[in-house]
Amino acid sequence: MEISPDILEEVSERLKHKFNLPGEEIEILMNILLSYSDIVEPTTKVNVVRADENDNKIIECAIEGEVDFILPEI
Repeated sequence: MEISPDILEEVSERLKHKFNLPGEEIEILMNILLSYSDIVEPTTKVNVVRADENDNKIIECAIEGEVDFILPEI
């Protein structure tokens, strides 16, 4: 699984603010996520997700990581 620093930051922030998790739990969850991920640094910027421009980072990560597919949010 590919992930970018921007996506990691967003996940961490959501765990903190949306789910009110303490820092120790966030750190554990982030380490689990990182153990299954390859970090990529996107060099291509896109503007294809107009409904939520913040989601463009997902597409950018997919392009940089040359992924075969993107899993939708459940």
